[in-house]
Amino acid sequence: MRPLPLAAGLAVLFAVAVIPGLARADSPLTSTTFHAAYADVEPVARVARDGLTPATMDDLSDVAVPHDVRAAMVNALGWRGGRQRGNSRTYLDHIATRHGRPAARLRPADLSAQEALALGYMVAMDHYLDLAPIGGRGALARAAPARILGQARRQAPNDFTVALILGLVRAQGFLHKTNRWCRVHREVFSVVNGGPSNMRQAALDAITGYMQSYQSYCGP
Repeated sequence: MRPLPLAAGLAVLFAVAVIPGLARADSPLTSTTFHAAYADVEPVARVARDGLTPATMDDLSDVAVPHDVRAAMVNALGWRGGRQRGNSRTYLDHIATRHGRPAARLRPADLSAQEALALGYMVAMDHYLDLAPIGGRGALARAAPARILGQARRQAPNDFTVALILGLVRAQGFLHKTNRWCRVHREVFSVVNGGPSNMRQAALDAITGYMQSYQSYCGP
């Protein structure tokens, strides 16, 4: 779906700012539904069918699950109109149980790369309109999704999928800033053009096919 012309787009952005509950289905996080490229992978198929189950949360934290599959699992959970706030809170509680401490005592630095990728992406999907933290007590609950994903990036600095999901979240942040739509494009394509992908080609095509539509805002 191509972004709205600039004047119309600014009107929509104004409406989003004034009416926080307005769903915006045309955005980097809500329009890049790439999980279909992994429909044959059992954990992804299970998420699409059953949602966030205990078995799925175990898989999200499992080092044996590749990061591209992990990202596809979160993508399959979806955004549900921007009102589904329970997934990231549920997974945070699961992480706290695994770490043997209250969620309020967890910091982003306490997470593994697997946990940080899954949680950061999940928080962004749950709060895609404002990219707000989960909320509540503790440094992790108060951390914005990009900060959590930054922890995943530090622990997996050469992983393409981790970098790309962080790029999508950063792009989402620029979406609501007037005259910054070129950055929406650049945040993603700086990753795409920066190194070899470890995602399935169909998944990458789904992401870049949508994100390419923002290139026109970068000028000739």
